[in-house]
Order: sequence, then structure tokens, then C-alpha cells
Amino acid sequence: LYDIKGELAKITKDFDNSLIEKIKGHPLVQCENNMIYFRYDVFEIYFKGLLIYYFFKQKDLKMLNEEIIRIISGYLKYDSSFTESIAEKLTLDDDIIIFCIQVIESVRKFDNVSNEKFVSSIVSILLTLLQIGRDQQSNLNTRTELLEKIFGENGKLVGVCLVDIFGASTFKPTFDFSGKELVDCTFNNYEYFWECHMDEGTVFYNSIFKGIDPRVGVNYKIPSGMFSTSCDLSAIQHLLSEKQQESKSTEEAVKSELEKVFKLFYQRGNFYPRKQEEVRKKLSAVKLLPQLMDKGVIKNYKYPKKPKMKQYRVCENYKSLIDYLEQGTPSKEFKMLISDLT
Repeated sequence: LYDIKGELAKITKDFDNSLIEKIKGHPLVQCENNMIYFRYDVFEIYFKGLLIYYFFKQKDLKMLNEEIIRIISGYLKYDSSFTESIAEKLTLDDDIIIFCIQVIESVRKFDNVSNEKFVSSIVSILLTLLQIGRDQQSNLNTRTELLEKIFGENGKLVGVCLVDIFGASTFKPTFDFSGKELVDCTFNNYEYFWECHMDEGTVFYNSIFKGIDPRVGVNYKIPSGMFSTSCDLSAIQHLLSEKQQESKSTEEAVKSELEKVFKLFYQRGNFYPRKQEEVRKKLSAVKLLPQLMDKGVIKNYKYPKKPKMKQYRVCENYKSLIDYLEQGTPSKEFKMLISDLT
């Protein structure tokens, strides 16, 4: 109410104090401490939705202030009907993407707001636009391309923020981080993190991770060197420790099975061919045999004098394992094989 006359003057010049009293007495609003509030949340939410829509429709950076930053941060969430209702009135095109990039850069000037939540909300509205749009289909590639347009810098992804990204949507907001470097990123309560594509070339620098426990039934791997020492991993240390212990147990199990396989072929200081039927029978509990066949570690063999006899033999490249079996001498080939199968 402090400046209600000024606001009304923007609409009409023909008003007096009686109009102000009528506004104060309207059944849908209440007046307290010189402030006007909606009596019902539904109206407040409706007009906040209109404000956000108008902001993206006009694409006017001058409208960006602490109030609209807080409204966007608090209301634009992934997989919400509120976000979808706004996205239905907008179109995903280069103009809105460029505007969002400018908005993300401009929000850094404000000190009393959560930049991470705001940036995540901008990503959420763009993902929703992609999901409901007719021109493109929302999939791993298109979502990743969208992220690259917003945060891509010299081949890296810089400043990605995914906060409070969860829900029951069939469109999982996942991305392909394979072979990418991600810098100054925040992943907070992003439950799809471990479902993103990552490999040995994925590296995070100076990034924050909180609340990214995998969803029920999701198995995940942590490639070696994925998190640089500059990352804040304090909130996910339990995941790293759990995976490290799991990896160690898996490695020991693989090592034990491999020893059983090679010992079956070992005799009197060398590896000798064995009948396929005999090998399959004695190694019935060993699941690695098909994989060793695919990798060429164990090969089919025909004895020249008995060509109809089906046999297996150990590839010549793994002769160093003989010293390992006899004396425990470290074998480079054996270590690499364990690593490949773990």
C-alpha cells in the first residue's frame, strides 16, 4: 500500500481514495501492515505464474530482480504441473535459449539469492519445453545438446546446476557426460545422477555433490579418476566407500575364478589343451568362461592327429601366468584381465 497510488497511476489517471478502499475491502484480498495479500494461495500462485510467463515472453533482462529470482527458484521445478502450465504457453527456440543464458549470467550480480537453485529452475523450464515440444523429441542426445548450449565453454560444461530434480515422470532428465569435463557444477538432490552416461573420460572439477544416492534398483559404477581432488565429496563419502568395498570384493571374486580356470589348463610347468566337455563340466560354477572366450584368452583348439576332438587351450599371450601359478610372481596380463572383467 505504500506505493499503491503509483501502481494505479500506471493503469489509469482517473481514481481517488475510494478506489483504494474498495481494493482493501475486496473479498479475495486482505490488508495487513500496509501490504495487500491474496486470501487464497491459488490466486497468488496463478499471478506468480503469469509473472514468470511474462518474464520469459518479453525476454527483458531489466525485469530481473530479487523478487522474480526468488519466485522462479521457488516455483519452477522439474516434473511439476506449475512448470508445465507455463511451458505450454512458450516455445523452445534459439531466442529463449539465448535469453536463458543471459539470465544465468546476470543472476551472478545478486548477492542475496541462491544462484544454484535459480539456474536449476531455468534448466527445468527448458527441459520441460523440450519434453512437451513438437519440433524435437526429449531423449539423451537432445537433453545433452541443450545442456551444452547453455553451459558449454571450450568443450567443457561449466556451471551446471541440477537441484531438487526428481519425480515420477517417464522422461528421466539424464544426460551424456561421457568424455566430458565438468567444472564448477552443483548436483544437489538430483536423483538421476548415476543414471547419466559416464565413462573413464568423465571428470568433475571443483564441483559439489549432495543427496545423489541412486534410485532403488539402479546399479552404478564410479570410473577411476572421475572426481578430482578439488570436488566436495563429503556428503557422498558413504557412496564412494561402499563402491570401493564392493569393487574390492568383486575383484577378489574375479581373481579367484580366473585362477580356477588357468589351473585347469596348467600341468607340469605349462598350459595344455583340455577337452571342451571336461572344461565345461569342471568349470560349471565359473561364469567367466564365455567372457574369456570372447576376449580370446581361451580359444578353441583342434589336435592335428584327432581333428574331431573338441578342445580348449590358453592363448600364448598368457604364458606369464605360469610363473604366477607356480611362484606367485606378479603378472601384468593377469592384472589387466582382472581389471577388464571387474
